[in-house]
Amino acid sequence: MPRGPARLIRVGCALLLALSGGQVRAQSAGAGPPILGAPATYVGLNVWLGGVTAAVRAQRRGASPWRAALVGAVGGATTAAGQRLIGTGPPGARLAGLQLTALGANVSRNAGTGVPPLSDLLLPVYPFYVRVQPGARHPVRVRLSAVGAGGLLATVARRRDHPRLDLRESLLSGAPVFRSPFTAVGVRPPERDACTPDRCPVGLHYAGAVLYAGGGDSRVAGEREATLRHEAGHLAQLARDGVLFGVPASDRILAAAGRPGRWARGWLVADVALPLLGANVLSAAASPDPARRSLYEHEVRAMMRD
Repeated sequence: MPRGPARLIRVGCALLLALSGGQVRAQSAGAGPPILGAPATYVGLNVWLGGVTAAVRAQRRGASPWRAALVGAVGGATTAAGQRLIGTGPPGARLAGLQLTALGANVSRNAGTGVPPLSDLLLPVYPFYVRVQPGARHPVRVRLSAVGAGGLLATVARRRDHPRLDLRESLLSGAPVFRSPFTAVGVRPPERDACTPDRCPVGLHYAGAVLYAGGGDSRVAGEREATLRHEAGHLAQLARDGVLFGVPASDRILAAAGRPGRWARGWLVADVALPLLGANVLSAAASPDPARRSLYEHEVRAMMRD
């Protein structure tokens, strides 16, 4: 591997070591399992991710990886700022935080491909991506996210949770948000009646759609804003992965599929190549408590800390 990207990858490994050492310090009383790392650690990881992604892509096309890494790192910092806005900002800022997260990922992606940072923007409004390319023949295009559509269908199909679209929260989140009349979601009725306060799931994210418990229990009502903020953090993670990797991979996949692929490319994003989501799934599979100790869970919870 070229020296520039290799050095950046070593920096990322050092950040991972720092993250693993921050588990005990980040735990707060009564907040459940320890959070792996402080907010600054995840800011650093986003900066590193944006920089190394841009550097590797620039190296592949024969350009300077260091210049691309610098712009990509700025994009990573912007992505982290969007996540922090979701995690600690006012409730009405969730949509702005999602778009700021996506903006940062766009800057990093564009740095790697050698185009101006704001010349090609992918903005998620799930289950769609709005592509904005100022000066292009079609400056604004809307395409359906395959993953986002799947998440929407999966949420609607959860009949035992009785999901109902919450239009207000959907507008605030930039994605379809559904409300369940029960005090827990994602569990069977007998388990719902027996769940304990620290183990009862009150919110779930399904690849671009959110389902939350809207029951009248005082504990559930008290956690509602934190629940919606938490699930919005997962929406931002999906946006980062989709903009950085999913949409570029989709363009290559559909372009290689001949005339049908080129036709589908006009309205569809086959955003199935999501390596960050894949890493999170592997971390969940290796965790004794995947619902709260996966990489994505640690990141979201850390970004919600003041």
